[in-house]
Amino acid sequence: MNELMKKYGGLILFYGIIVLGVLMLNERFRYLNNQTSWNNYEMNYEIAYQN
Repeated sequence: MNELMKKYGGLILFYGIIVLGVLMLNERFRYLNNQTSWNNYEMNYEIAYQN
């Protein structure tokens, strides 16, 4: 087991960081999309209210 960690430990760490970064970006863009759609809803409500 120790030999495997010496041989592939850096590679596992590298790919783990990439996967973690992709997951964090996914959550960030999901949050930004929800925020944008909420702002569009408020704007449409104001336009309808003014008319």
